[in-house]
Amino acid sequence: MLVVDDEAVILEMMARALLQAGYAVHRAGSGPDAIALAERLPRPPDLVVTDLRMDPMGGAELAELLFSRRLASRFLFVSGFGPVAEYNEDFGPFLAKPFPPERLIEAVSNVLS
Repeated sequence: MLVVDDEAVILEMMARALLQAGYAVHRAGSGPDAIALAERLPRPPDLVVTDLRMDPMGGAELAELLFSRRLASRFLFVSGFGPVAEYNEDFGPFLAKPFPPERLIEAVSNVLS
């Protein structure tokens, strides 16, 4: 699983919750970092959990690039501001911040099942 958020505290909270739930987690602090990491992984991550609002590349653009390059196929989007205009629900569900770790685990489980 690849977790992407430009807020270090949120990134660590999500990664820690997912690790404690038994998931293997890779972290990236930006869209470009996530692409570079995904290109180095031996296989595409089962899921990308990404913030929608990040600079210089938001989660919607990241998902499109990862999908088009066959570096990922399933996504869960998170944001404290609601979905952005570029968000396409066909790529994956949306989870509003703030959320407790249990809600993140539930959302991840739902996407992966």
